[in-house]
Amino acid sequence: MPGQLTLRLDPPAIPPWKELALWAWVDHGWQHAAACQTSLDDTWYPEPDSGDSAHAAKLACAVCPVRRSCLAYALADDEQHGIWGGATAYERERMACDLADGTQVDTVLARPGVLGVAA
Repeated sequence: MPGQLTLRLDPPAIPPWKELALWAWVDHGWQHAAACQTSLDDTWYPEPDSGDSAHAAKLACAVCPVRRSCLAYALADDEQHGIWGGATAYERERMACDLADGTQVDTVLARPGVLGVAA
């Protein structure tokens, strides 16, 4: 109705052609080159209110050679938990909304602010 605020309860789905574009950014075998590959702790799965742990993961992601592949994978596969490509689940949800609203895939993947750290 006019004059009423409409709230989205679920993020909109990423359009299929953008999902394909995300998969195109995912390099085969990217996991083997990931900065988190040798980590034995759960830094990449911090507690929701643990800002320090998320920050530590984002710092590692900032210098990871496969950050964009990781982030593209998480967006295309709708990962709901953890830090992927320097983005929390909430940040990835916002990115999915941006993709659904028309933002280009390469623009979303290249955002330096996604890490919350100086990259």
